[in-house]
Amino acid sequence: MQFGRLVGRGVGQLGSMLDLEVMVVNFAMTRVVAALFLKQTLEVAAKERERVANDAKTKKDKMAKRLRDVFKLADDTGDGCVELAEFQQMLDEPEVRETLESMELNHHEVRALVELLSGGERPVPILDFLHAALTMHEQAKTIHLMQASMDIAKVEREVLSIGAKQNALLKRLGMAAEIAAL
Repeated sequence: MQFGRLVGRGVGQLGSMLDLEVMVVNFAMTRVVAALFLKQTLEVAAKERERVANDAKTKKDKMAKRLRDVFKLADDTGDGCVELAEFQQMLDEPEVRETLESMELNHHEVRALVELLSGGERPVPILDFLHAALTMHEQAKTIHLMQASMDIAKVEREVLSIGAKQNALLKRLGMAAEIAAL
């Protein structure tokens, strides 16, 4: 009878160990499947990010080409720079306005951008125009920041000019004082 109890107790313990082993194996398999699913999900997400980045780059490249074509319409000399008056005249043409609107650019904003880039007196290089127009398209607030930057640069040029005039005047006054001392 005791042998039966021992065997029964051993079988019960063996059954418990088998149950524990089955639970551990099931848990491990669940973790492996979850890890594989997570890996596949991350790979798909990475490919999607890459696709979105490529689409954005393609769109930006197409826009840059169209902007370059618009710029070349105003570049009468072919030197890669456009005078403010030439660009403003070109912006009055309906075809150019339609092209800009198709790129989601307001012709008034583009006009203001060219005025900023030219500083009112300098020709605008094509690379400056492309960079600024693409940036403006990406962020509407950029034009305000650019205007502040251009205003600061203009004030800086004026201060330097005043300083140079002041130095010249001081030199003349110094010479006049030396002559008067003689």
